[in-house]
Amino acid sequence: MFSHKDNQIIKLGDITEFLSSVTNLYYVDYQPELFPGCFLKPYDRGYPTINVFYTSSFQLMGGKSFKKIEESMGIARQVIKLCQNKNKCTNSV
Repeated sequence: MFSHKDNQIIKLGDITEFLSSVTNLYYVDYQPELFPGCFLKPYDRGYPTINVFYTSSFQLMGGKSFKKIEESMGIARQVIKLCQNKNKCTNSV
């Protein structure tokens, strides 16, 4: 398991909007009434599952190779960065 802690607030609902523009390796499982985070689940079981929280913190669980784990870290960071940029744009208007 890999964990990254941050403190930038994002809207987890925005992740579904941005994930498809970043990659097609993952799909979103977001049920706020059951879990306070958002799951990015891989179509290929060789990739880790990514848990993203509203504070921009994320966790990677599983993964079959370091290459796939590093690729997934990049995907998580890209999606979170897009959500943060959207929040900055909407907050400044």
